[in-house]
Amino acid sequence: MVKPAIVAKVTTMSPAATQGFLLFAIAGGYAAGTTLGGVVGELAGMSSLFVFVAVSATIA
Repeated sequence: MVKPAIVAKVTTMSPAATQGFLLFAIAGGYAAGTTLGGVVGELAGMSSLFVFVAVSATIA
């Protein structure tokens, strides 16, 4: 998490708003990744899911 004191120095947003946006981004990324993993697992099989995760980790 971002320290509120640092955020207050570099942006005009309040520290609470910045923390909220960060939590929203984390939750959205988790939801998208879980959904995408489920779709790949259902459509292409579990063995391809491991390949998908390896490729995604390599790109990231």
